Amino acid sequence: MSPHVQAQAASQRSIRSWMLLVSLVAVLPMLVLMMGVTAWGLHLQAEQRAASLQRQAVRAADAVQGLLDVHMARIATVAAGVAARRGLHETLHEVLVALAASDGNIVGVNLVDSTGRRLVDNRIPWGQPLPPSGTPDWDRRVLSTGQPAVSPLATGSVSGQPVVGLAVPVAEPGGERTAVLRLVLHPRALSALLQRKPAPAGWVLAVVDQRGFIIARSVDADRFVGQPATESAQALIAERAGQPRPAITKDGRAALAAAAPVGQTGWHVLIGAPEAEIEREQARALLAVLLAGLLVATLSAGLSMLLGRRVADSVRAVAAGEGEPGAGGVAAVRELTHIRARFEAHEDSAQAQAAQLRSARLDTLTGLPARGLFNDEAARRLATLRPGQALGLLFMDLDGFKALNDTQGHAAGDRALGTVGVLLRQLLRPEDLAARLGGDEFVVALVAPEAQLRASCEQVAQRLLAGLPAAVPGLGCSIGIAQAAPGEALARVLARADEAMLTAKRSGKGRVHFG
Repeated sequence: MSPHVQAQAASQRSIRSWMLLVSLVAVLPMLVLMMGVTAWGLHLQAEQRAASLQRQAVRAADAVQGLLDVHMARIATVAAGVAARRGLHETLHEVLVALAASDGNIVGVNLVDSTGRRLVDNRIPWGQPLPPSGTPDWDRRVLSTGQPAVSPLATGSVSGQPVVGLAVPVAEPGGERTAVLRLVLHPRALSALLQRKPAPAGWVLAVVDQRGFIIARSVDADRFVGQPATESAQALIAERAGQPRPAITKDGRAALAAAAPVGQTGWHVLIGAPEAEIEREQARALLAVLLAGLLVATLSAGLSMLLGRRVADSVRAVAAGEGEPGAGGVAAVRELTHIRARFEAHEDSAQAQAAQLRSARLDTLTGLPARGLFNDEAARRLATLRPGQALGLLFMDLDGFKALNDTQGHAAGDRALGTVGVLLRQLLRPEDLAARLGGDEFVVALVAPEAQLRASCEQVAQRLLAGLPAAVPGLGCSIGIAQAAPGEALARVLARADEAMLTAKRSGKGRVHFG
């Protein structure tokens, strides 16, 4: 092989090597961007999972409270009746028999006096001796407070089964409380309720009583009802942080768990998502990114090798005098120009992806978070409130916006919306959250000490009422304010703030109303 041919071959190999190297270097920023997007996505996914877990715990607690409310209403109706209040015990026995027969989960219904003596029990025929109450201290507490109550898990003195009791005081016609009407409920009613709650496979729901014992469970209820909850689960309940924490389930599995109180009963609902399933989801996401990165790198390298070979062939043709030098040079330049355009396209694509990530969940007119981002961020703040803190929502609807749109056109309306976004950013603290929900509706989420929250919301509302007409002449706003109650879902708080805003608007507009 002649030195000239060897030199050409070496030149071609050098060109291909450089093209491969340049291609790989060009791919690196894209790979880094993909890894960054994946990390951000996993972080966001973890926050959404935690918020979803807490929301489901609250919903399950509401469902348990709803079941208890139904049974409590039944015995409250009987307790307010003539037979219970006037001591017509034989008639009351017939009523209790009919009540127990209406629901297979009712173990029994009975009446107990202030000394713990059982007066009537649907399970024992009228006139036969009755055993004393098995929970005299709890009965006396209901009588002394005059408030309905729910007991911890106990062993029924008649049935011998694990049961829970619901009790209401019974007052004589003169108003003196003399007895307690109790409904004894089988825990399977609660377990069946948990099993009906929609939850991903592997998730576990449980109800824990005031002493930390398991009352009901969506999985393996027969095995675990009556046993104490794990130490990590009881610690989660004691924290009352309203934020998911790592815990260990009764069957020894690591899980991300959340807790929510069941009204004022002292019970709690626990929900746990297996960490093994969470780790599998993360591994699948990382593997998908890795495979996509390898695919992009391989295609880019192959394309660069192909282009390098074509450039090398053009250079070789010019060097060997094959064809017109001018034509060969033009071809080589054309190839190089194409390569440069390709690299610039890579760079533009990476920049476009980064810009898209920044603005994907922002409102285009105001630059504020849109509804989806606001819901996620506000739910996270609601779920992570520290003791003594509270969250308030200001729901703002613009007054006069339709008239502005009709008289000055949609462009003027869009400029007005943009001005509202600027005004909100100027008036709020950096840690406050403002968003445009759509149309001319805006919302602000504030977190402050509970004792100061109402005043803080009022200050922000008054600034908006004063600042908006100055920023956009002819434009005003009506504002509704709602404070999140303990354990209340974000959607419910937002609905109450919306209702308060409508009340303010019906009152004459340009006003603030607390819901």
